[in-house]
Amino acid sequence: MSNINLFYGDEDFLIDEEVKKIKSGFSELNIERIDGSRCDIGRVISAISTMPMLGGEHLIIIENMEDDGEEELLLALQNLDKGTKVIFIFYDGVDKRKKFYKFIERSGEAREFKGLSEWEQDKALAWIVGRVRHYGKKISGQAANILIEIVGLNLRMLDKETEKIVTYIGGRDIIEAADVENLASSGEIDAYAFSNAVRDKDLIGAMDSLNKLFKDNEDPHMLLSLLARLYRMLLQVKCLEMEGMSQYEIASRLRAKPFFIKKCMERTGAFTQEELAGKIKMLHFADLKMKSGSPPRLTMEMLVPELCNGKHPGK
Repeated sequence: MSNINLFYGDEDFLIDEEVKKIKSGFSELNIERIDGSRCDIGRVISAISTMPMLGGEHLIIIENMEDDGEEELLLALQNLDKGTKVIFIFYDGVDKRKKFYKFIERSGEAREFKGLSEWEQDKALAWIVGRVRHYGKKISGQAANILIEIVGLNLRMLDKETEKIVTYIGGRDIIEAADVENLASSGEIDAYAFSNAVRDKDLIGAMDSLNKLFKDNEDPHMLLSLLARLYRMLLQVKCLEMEGMSQYEIASRLRAKPFFIKKCMERTGAFTQEELAGKIKMLHFADLKMKSGSPPRLTMEMLVPELCNGKHPGK
């Protein structure tokens, strides 16, 4: 691997896992982590240009660096000591038109870490199987499908729940469907119950689940993403049903598992196309509000009653 690396993308879990692997080859005393959003470019250049006091190979990890002082930075990278390895991390996208990106693409390695899309169910299942194997266990196909339905495609959440389930089954070798269902229904983190309650227009149940999730410090952005995925899939399934497609034809068209499509088809009758499209617009507006500085928790607390077609508690 090159001594100059750029890791970027929306799947922060994969980025962190890759960095963890690299860090294992270095002494902790020779690893330096810099928050580039909180310091000027001079601090970054100084770290790149300075050898560790105790000698040995030096690993510098720089997160979310500001793009001021690009020319000075590139000069420092051109003169990088052979014993120094630099990793730039952007937990989002990068501007590929910049000299910085083009330099690393030419002289180092730039890697994008993308999250899984809704149609990549097979990749998600394969990832879960591999992650369960990492923890020394196996998982049935049905259990893996249910885990995706409950948790979604966020790899950090999938890993968190997988580790919890592995602990739950103890000495048994295989995770079965009942293990996933039991833990999801009784666990402190219950995003599955939350999304089901919102989908079923159960305002009391949805608000109760939301409060529990907030007590467990769940990320409102993740919950918003979960609901967006739910309503987009319901609308797609509804439209294809109206074209006369079967469960398996819809699954093939959307590149989703028939098990997941079946669950959607059981609920689409409760909505019109216009209603689902309207809920997706609500979610988009809530996302814009969060990005504009609106408190994420308050935004979710206002959004859920609208999605459930109920009144906000207390009004």
